[in-house]
Amino acid sequence: MPNKIEIEKPNIFPDEVISGITLRNLENFPPYGFSISKGKIYSPEEIENYRKLLANEIGIEFQNLIFTHQTHTDRIAIISDNQKNNIESDGLITNKAGFGIVISLADCCGIALYDRKKKIIAAVHSGWRGTNLHITSKAIGMMIEQFHSEPQDILAYISPCAGSEDYEVGNDVAVYFPKYIRKISEKKYLLDLKQAILEEIITSGIPNENIEISGKSTISNNSYHSFRRDKDNSGRMGLFIALKATSS
Repeated sequence: MPNKIEIEKPNIFPDEVISGITLRNLENFPPYGFSISKGKIYSPEEIENYRKLLANEIGIEFQNLIFTHQTHTDRIAIISDNQKNNIESDGLITNKAGFGIVISLADCCGIALYDRKKKIIAAVHSGWRGTNLHITSKAIGMMIEQFHSEPQDILAYISPCAGSEDYEVGNDVAVYFPKYIRKISEKKYLLDLKQAILEEIITSGIPNENIEISGKSTISNNSYHSFRRDKDNSGRMGLFIALKATSS
């Protein structure tokens, strides 16, 4: 098995943060690419091996790499030292150095957050359902209420996801996002998911200069997994964020 995976890293976070999104990397992981969740095409053994590769690549102990069982809700879990893995949640928050929190993506947006003063990290999975439920602003609110974060201290990264030029939705979804849709036919619209999430972050008080947004679409860019494009042959990227462990 190849031992090198490809990772795209945000520029917004300082050196004490380990963060990025895994790429599909078909060349090294044929025929479907590197994936951190099994979907329909990977065995549990493959996914465990791939997750171990990710842990090794980013320098986090495998047992400290926390994954979620995502359900497209607004449920957010706070991670402690003895937290179980595969939590049913679409968001994770922790202040534990040496812990990596990971969400899986294949067209939904991933949002990584870091409070540079209080040293709090969060990772959020936000598709149209999560965005309609304002999961990102709820995660920011939890950072403020439970860890006493100040919005001006929080840095945010919005990952590649379904783009505004190719994320086609019907009336059933468009009705929730009147400000972020463009009508292309009687029953079809294009949804700008990133813009909806960006406004959510800004409304939470985080300054524009603290936010990095990927301009890439998972649907049109073959470097990423896309369920819209590949259906059951789609794997999942992993968006991760961790605080480097400090030496005592």
